[in-house]
Amino acid sequence: MNIKFGLKIAGKTGLPMLAEGSSNADFEVSIKCKFPNQKSNR
Repeated sequence: MNIKFGLKIAGKTGLPMLAEGSSNADFEVSIKCKFPNQKSNR
């Protein structure tokens, strides 16, 4: 089973018309799972 999702973070700071700063960050998270085969003892 594979699960994948993304996150986007953005921020802005400063005083309008004087000095502004902004930053963006993108993250992608991927999870891979393997489940063991379960055999019944019958």
